[in-house]
Amino acid sequence: MANNLQVKVEKSAGCRRILTVEVPAERVNEKYEEVKKSVTESANVPGFRKGKVPESIINAKYSDLIKKETIERILPDVYPEAVKESDENPVTEPVISKLDYNKGENLSFVAEFDVFPEFSLPKCEGIDINKKVFKVKDKDVDDAVKQIMERQAGFDDVKDRGAAAGDIAVVDYNVTVGSKVIDKRSNIWMPLEEKTLFPLKFANIKGIKPGEEKEFEDKVPEDYFQKEFTGEVAAVKFKLIGLKTKNIPELTDGLVKKMGNYKNIDEFKKGLRQYITSDRNRAQEEDVKNQVFEYFLKKTSFALPQFVLERNKSRAFENMVEHLKKQGMKDTDIEKEKPSIEKASAEEAEKNLKIAYTMSRIITENKLEASDDEVRNKIDDIAKHSGQKTEDVKKCLGTKDKFENLRYSLEQDKVMEFILNKAKIKEIKE
Repeated sequence: MANNLQVKVEKSAGCRRILTVEVPAERVNEKYEEVKKSVTESANVPGFRKGKVPESIINAKYSDLIKKETIERILPDVYPEAVKESDENPVTEPVISKLDYNKGENLSFVAEFDVFPEFSLPKCEGIDINKKVFKVKDKDVDDAVKQIMERQAGFDDVKDRGAAAGDIAVVDYNVTVGSKVIDKRSNIWMPLEEKTLFPLKFANIKGIKPGEEKEFEDKVPEDYFQKEFTGEVAAVKFKLIGLKTKNIPELTDGLVKKMGNYKNIDEFKKGLRQYITSDRNRAQEEDVKNQVFEYFLKKTSFALPQFVLERNKSRAFENMVEHLKKQGMKDTDIEKEKPSIEKASAEEAEKNLKIAYTMSRIITENKLEASDDEVRNKIDDIAKHSGQKTEDVKKCLGTKDKFENLRYSLEQDKVMEFILNKAKIKEIKE
């Protein structure tokens, strides 16, 4: 047929595909005339009524606009046809280039996109898995109680003695190498332990009383975050602003009632045991899942779609920076560590993307897709356990992407069940 597209497919590096498409002039002309008619009907030219402007004036005044709109209208029609004819399956939006068209001639363009990686799945049966088996002991509960009591502690000022292990030191300090300040902090609370490290080692603080200052020199350790100063001799100056000790409260029925909906200490410890059990179950599941992921990462090797990979690298870098900021890392330090952060986030992005494509292949080949009904049931389940209405949960999910993420989570659970049912699981007691 005269209106048939001419499509040439070129396989570029990895998952990249390049389509060269030519649209016959007859088909483009139809769209051109359609656009021209629309422009003629709406053209506002002094001296002429709308729809009555002579063709010669339309051609002279609006030819560029008609050409531009013709291209914009025809590309969304012909691109999907070209992809279908090419028998490719894009996973990214196309980058259109080399667009060429003149009235009365064929229209041609190049579309560049990435496709799903081509690779063979290793066997999914008989994978060796080490499953850590645990039992929550009374000591685990007691240790958790101790940690909670530590967090409930108040702080008493110490004025009649020098700093000792177990105290909290409130300090200002300044660290310089030569004439360069490499670290400066004010009003920092520091738990004092024998193993307290650079720049304020315990040995240099021990015995100092509130209000006193001290200067000393120390070598910058090899694991210091500013690598350019490691091995240098630093001058450290600090002032002990204050000294505090923890005032840990006694565990009583009255205290646990304030901390939660508990009648007494026994009920509190029972709830704590359940929490520890649940937490360790989650850790156990995560460990098993990571073993499955590592198995497939070692057994598969394939190129990734570069457009997708670069987008994921960028997102992973932003997430890592945000995480470091929440941990208290300064913008200046983040900038200094940018190369190592980029490297770590890029490796994480590549790893996660390989896992995602592998899981997708397992889902497809073993028909493990999550149905719409299963997604709806999961939303109902979330609502039930969170005490919310189903409609409110749907509103929280909001976008289509979040719904699809929920679907993918269900499918991952199906994959794990599918694999673990056929795995060689060895239980290891903690």
